[in-house]
Amino acid sequence: MNVSRFLFPLGFICLVSFNVDCAQFDLPGFQRESRRPPMDTRRPASGSSSSTGEVTARIGGFSRELPDDHLCFNVNTLLAHNWSDPRLVEKASRLNPDVLRIPGGTEANYWDWRRGGLVDLKGMKDTPGQFRPEHVTAYDEGKVETYRGLFEATGARAMIVLNMLTSDLDSQLEYIRQALDAGLPVQYVELGNELYASRPNYVDVYPTPESYAETAARWARAIREAFPGLEVAIIGANPRVALQKSDRRVLIWNDIGIEKALSTADALTFHDYQPLRLRSREFPPEEVERALAGALRQTRDMVGADLTRRMPASSEIWVTEFNILPAAPPRADASAPGTRTPGPYRQRGGRESPRYAAAERTPPSVAGTWLHGLYVAAMAATLMEQPSVTITCNHVLLGNAAFAAIFADEKMMQAPVFTGLDQRSIGSVRPFTLSASGLTLALYSRSIQDKQKATLLDFPAAGDRSPVYGWFYGEPSGQWSAFVLNLSGRSLTFQADFLTRFGYEQLSADPGLVVFRDDQLQPVTGEGEKSLSLQPYSVTRIYSR
Repeated sequence: MNVSRFLFPLGFICLVSFNVDCAQFDLPGFQRESRRPPMDTRRPASGSSSSTGEVTARIGGFSRELPDDHLCFNVNTLLAHNWSDPRLVEKASRLNPDVLRIPGGTEANYWDWRRGGLVDLKGMKDTPGQFRPEHVTAYDEGKVETYRGLFEATGARAMIVLNMLTSDLDSQLEYIRQALDAGLPVQYVELGNELYASRPNYVDVYPTPESYAETAARWARAIREAFPGLEVAIIGANPRVALQKSDRRVLIWNDIGIEKALSTADALTFHDYQPLRLRSREFPPEEVERALAGALRQTRDMVGADLTRRMPASSEIWVTEFNILPAAPPRADASAPGTRTPGPYRQRGGRESPRYAAAERTPPSVAGTWLHGLYVAAMAATLMEQPSVTITCNHVLLGNAAFAAIFADEKMMQAPVFTGLDQRSIGSVRPFTLSASGLTLALYSRSIQDKQKATLLDFPAAGDRSPVYGWFYGEPSGQWSAFVLNLSGRSLTFQADFLTRFGYEQLSADPGLVVFRDDQLQPVTGEGEKSLSLQPYSVTRIYSR
């Protein structure tokens, strides 16, 4: 796939050019009916089945150590004017991050840590357009000391992405030193961001993968010498990018990078962005379930043999960005797609112009929906299936609903990616509120908290075609928890040997529900024995009592 980045107002979006190949769940007996009235969903309620079924789980054979620092969030500076704002700190604490990645992604390649903002871009060619607006170039709130309150409140460790594009080694070593002196719990260092991309200014500095590998090896040795306790990672290219064979630089990046530089580093980093698109605005169950099955399959493909076949057994993988790729519908006119408004986009005589007709056929935006939250939770959990993956960073902590776990401000539903929504029917986003993915990842983080072992759940009767996916954390004889996803539109009775006496909290909604306030969804909590009802399209944390 070819990935490029550009910033919508106050948020990031990625574009990609590969097709989805997803398995379907075998879920017979679906009846098309609405599970609940639309209310404030701002979308037609999705179809679901009123029928129920049973699934029986057992603690499977595959297990792995659960790293202390596993769940991470890519902070992506430029969006907050006070990183100690009590509202932000409270919501970030609910996410319970193990690691926070600063200053973020693409901006790390242009970051001036002394001023807490971007380097002077005047006269610099080939820089991303999202960094040109005045409010972006003027940003200076990202100095290392400004993050202290956020790290103290969350208890997270810091991962610093160094500027290997527009800075130098001496300056970046001083950056690490200043961060440590400011009290930031720096443990991880990443050598640049996505420098495998064929942007002209990237190629100017690193003409070949070898040139990056040689420089990264030199930087890694210097960091190890100056800060012996820190862990260092070099950039890897997602194999799904390389397999497209549309960019030789990306295609050969891993071969060269692993061979030349990994011996000097602790880990290789990868980014995983997956397309999530539906054809119908009705969110039909068969499409929703096919999409959610794709979350499992594509994530397994990404962390499978193609990712690890050239890596030394002792090397780690840090997935430092993961999320969906929301499709931005083409704009045919200024009104919401589907609204027949007279104007230049309608031809005389009642005929529709091709441009208007295309808008009528536009698929819905899934960004910010409950489907988005379920998909991201499935990605996060499935990444654990590869033992080499030790850190997983959701993109992004703060921003708009295209990616963010926390909304930056009340305008975070207004980016062009949401042209598939009728903006007039959506209420204002509440600043510093959790998005759909923020809600599901908060439940996931509570499930893995303080656990040392993770074991995949097996579903003997259904196997790989089970509509339920989940993990067991801990030991059955001690304190344990489980994280379970019902990826179907049916209510299911969940049974397992470890369900003796337990507590649970569960979130569920229509997949098309647009979550713009976290109080739209209240978890169902309770206690039980032997079995538990999994609502359609639900995420559940189960824990020992």
